Amino acid sequence: MHLASSDQRTQLEILKCKLKDAAPNNEVQGSLLVLPEAFNLKFYSSNGEKPDPSILKQLQAVSAEHRLSIVAALVDETVNGNPKGYATAYLIDGKGNATPISRKQNSDGYDIYVTSQDKFGSIQHRGLNLRALICMDAKPRYAPCVLFDPLIHGTQLLCVPARCDEVTQAEIRKSPANIVLANGPQPDKGETPRSFIKLSNGVECESASDASDLQFAELPLAE
Repeated sequence: MHLASSDQRTQLEILKCKLKDAAPNNEVQGSLLVLPEAFNLKFYSSNGEKPDPSILKQLQAVSAEHRLSIVAALVDETVNGNPKGYATAYLIDGKGNATPISRKQNSDGYDIYVTSQDKFGSIQHRGLNLRALICMDAKPRYAPCVLFDPLIHGTQLLCVPARCDEVTQAEIRKSPANIVLANGPQPDKGETPRSFIKLSNGVECESASDASDLQFAELPLAE
């Protein structure tokens, strides 16, 4: 899913609207949806905004309603007395379960979350080995093995919830892995760089930068 900087609706409103539009075409059910980073913040900036703790449960309801899985990177409320929490990617499976599958390890300069050194690998979901790296954690210098030897490390799909610029996006795009990068705006950076799906069979699709959108693609898996 792509979030455009010009869209003034809440992220959840945009998501529900786009899913409603896609549902009649049978594109939604059984899909895996990747959402942009910090989906429970209205603005990605150091403005002191508190994360909305209700978003996770609301996404679980959306997942169950449409029978789809969601990878959502949210900012947790607190960590060990720190007023800020981790940036955590959750796999929401459509059955009421939300499993942490990644935490952001590197700082992007915004005073929004605390970094984590928790280690996560690939997780199997519906017969697929998937992994999530949040935004800059997917840069080649931070995750070279995952990006350039994905199958050796058991990853069939890399999900990247992001709020990244074009430079970071271009670095991640060099990987031969199957990648879904879902991008959202940074208020001080103007237009949101495109989100994209890049598959190992050469299929690529990307969003427009100036419109919130959903893109769908069939993942090529070896027999």
